[in-house]
Amino acid sequence: MGIWGKVVLCAVWVGVICGLLGGVGEVSGAVRIQFDYRFDTVGFFDDAERRSVLQAAGDEVTRRLNDNLSEIDSRLINQMTAIIFDLSDPFNEEANSLTVGSFDVPADTVIIFAGGFTDGVNGTLAVASAGQSSVFGFGDFPDIVERRGQAGETVGDNATDFGPWGGGVSFDTEDDFFFGDLDSTVPVGKVDFLSVAMHEILHVLGIGSADSWDNKIVEVNGKFNFQGEASLAEYDGVLQDGGIPLEERDDGQLPGHFAQSVREDGQELLMAPAITLGRRKLMTELDYAALVDVGWEVEPLPVLVMGDADGDGDVDLDDYELWLVGVGMLSGAEVGDGDFDGDGDVDGFDFGIWQEAYGRGLDALIVGNGEVSGVPEPGVGGLLLMGLMWWGRRGV
Repeated sequence: MGIWGKVVLCAVWVGVICGLLGGVGEVSGAVRIQFDYRFDTVGFFDDAERRSVLQAAGDEVTRRLNDNLSEIDSRLINQMTAIIFDLSDPFNEEANSLTVGSFDVPADTVIIFAGGFTDGVNGTLAVASAGQSSVFGFGDFPDIVERRGQAGETVGDNATDFGPWGGGVSFDTEDDFFFGDLDSTVPVGKVDFLSVAMHEILHVLGIGSADSWDNKIVEVNGKFNFQGEASLAEYDGVLQDGGIPLEERDDGQLPGHFAQSVREDGQELLMAPAITLGRRKLMTELDYAALVDVGWEVEPLPVLVMGDADGDGDVDLDDYELWLVGVGMLSGAEVGDGDFDGDGDVDGFDFGIWQEAYGRGLDALIVGNGEVSGVPEPGVGGLLLMGLMWWGRRGV
């Protein structure tokens, strides 16, 4: 697509798939995504609810990113111009790029221009790419724009890192999107906007758009596989010629998605090329590992001790006292209130979990990286409910 050879197109693929929702615990990442709607000429994000869901998608993607990104401060002789593809006409190779001169980016921030388009191609749901730039300046300013303070090379055949200022993402205005938050259920037949948005944001963050992604792709007998160290360490499926299978491409470009068949603990990846109507997909540990291979610093999931209401790493009478205060809550309860089974209330089942874990500390019910050990028998300690979620497919 002209200079936008790494714009990633994402299309619908309807099927049925299910799995467990990965990820345990809350982490507040250092990286923040800021959305800019000045080029939304079709008014796709005029609705505040849509902007809210897009921001929720950005917050969810970055909640475990702990990188430090240098500030870009265009002033005096040091000037950066941000360049993105035409959000309203992404399939037109003759369309002019969109530019913003004297562009500033706060530290630890990625700016994404968001908009919409009509007349999509082949069921494409959305289009995304990391941005480009034109730089004039002295001293370390050009390097700051290119690398954002990252230690590794970010451009070229030796790239192992990525430090974008941001990029662009555009959505098909004619798709039947569902604009629900993280706690909502996607209606049958609807396209989950949150899932698609998270997927597109990952493209802006380098999956499918960074040289550090491309440099870990190997082609063997016409098939592509990904050989990033972190991804290989995380993946427990069957390797394809020493790597993780990627989508098949026949347009001369390197793949920007894992193969549709790749799973992580039974879950379909967020960075698969398609998503099922009426289903939601969230980040898996393999999606996070891909970000590590691109060059991002990702916080590991916290280890949570079930029955540990005060979060001090052991299970003792202090936790029982918190359960005693919370017992009887019928909704809205959290771990700190004594809700250890995640059902929103505090009752005898939660006491059973505390009782089973009492005095065992880290040998108690340990939850981390989507794994559970030491689960008591239902008749003894109640059931540990991890929040099952039906997953779907859909191309991003």
